[in-house]
Amino acid sequence: MLTSCIGYSSVTVIFFNRLGLVVMMRKFALVALGLFCLGLPSFALADGALKTKMDAYLVVSDKKGKESLKATSVAEPGQIIEYLITHNNTGEKSLKKVITNGPVPKNTQYVAGSAKTKVKHKLVVSIDGGKTFQAEPVMREVTDDKGKIKKVVVPESEYTHVRWMSTSKLKSNKKQSYRYRVQVL
Repeated sequence: MLTSCIGYSSVTVIFFNRLGLVVMMRKFALVALGLFCLGLPSFALADGALKTKMDAYLVVSDKKGKESLKATSVAEPGQIIEYLITHNNTGEKSLKKVITNGPVPKNTQYVAGSAKTKVKHKLVVSIDGGKTFQAEPVMREVTDDKGKIKKVVVPESEYTHVRWMSTSKLKSNKKQSYRYRVQVL
């Protein structure tokens, strides 16, 4: 598994790790440092054939409500960021079972239903920092006031990662794109 991160910087002190960021002020900058939390079969990277990039866009709406995306390096609370992850297979062989993880940075929350791709896939999510993944809706057992255990749906605001598990090949010299949105808290 190949792992790296998206880094975050700002005019004030910010701590970042491979899972996301802790914002120390109300504005922060997004700086791509390379690949991020990307799980791939080992053969896929043997010849360096898979090139991956992640771009961040601010989602802006005009007066009529029409959305557009603007490349950004700064976001404020309440704003929506759309991440675009693009894989490019520069090798001679098709790649199978490409797994793409999209972290939901701290001080943001996943926007429900925003994970999109045209690739045939299975979508799973994590609520524990990427340790485990499950299909939606994610369920949790809770004890009610009467001591009875029941299952409840975990809200999307608790997601820490989204993961696409591709069921189709990434052919030679082809690209695959994945996108999802987060709201800055």
